[in-house]
Amino acid sequence: MAKKNNNNFAPCITSNMKIVALRGDSNSGKTTSLNMLYAELLNRGAKPINPQHALPGKNDFECVVEYEGKRIAIFSLGDFIFALGLAMGYYSALGVDTLVIADSNKKYANNPLFKSRQFASNYIVIPKVKGGKNPAQQQAADQKAVQNILVALP
Repeated sequence: MAKKNNNNFAPCITSNMKIVALRGDSNSGKTTSLNMLYAELLNRGAKPINPQHALPGKNDFECVVEYEGKRIAIFSLGDFIFALGLAMGYYSALGVDTLVIADSNKKYANNPLFKSRQFASNYIVIPKVKGGKNPAQQQAADQKAVQNILVALP
């Protein structure tokens, strides 16, 4: 059951939903890393509950998988705070254990939505480093982000 919240802007989430935010600048590879994370979870035996499907935006998507007995949602539309707020409430209502999101640096890093008390113990930020123009460097940066997210999963 979702908690009542006095902050009108923050979504109501259950106190036990973990949020893993891959935070970085626009075009740093957050969405690419989350696509790689989805593929890696499937390779490790995750079962799609809500298979990957596209959202508005270049390569943006959302999905829910079951992995090691836990429900994990991935939501890549991280440049729009309103969409992130809705996603947090939506996935909480679905009983998701962990929500992995893309989270833009430039627009709202200090927004009260992400500083509310209900996120204090559940919100983990993983910085996304842009790999550079060299495709091998970019792929290495994306793979490092995937590994960091995997470590943060329950």
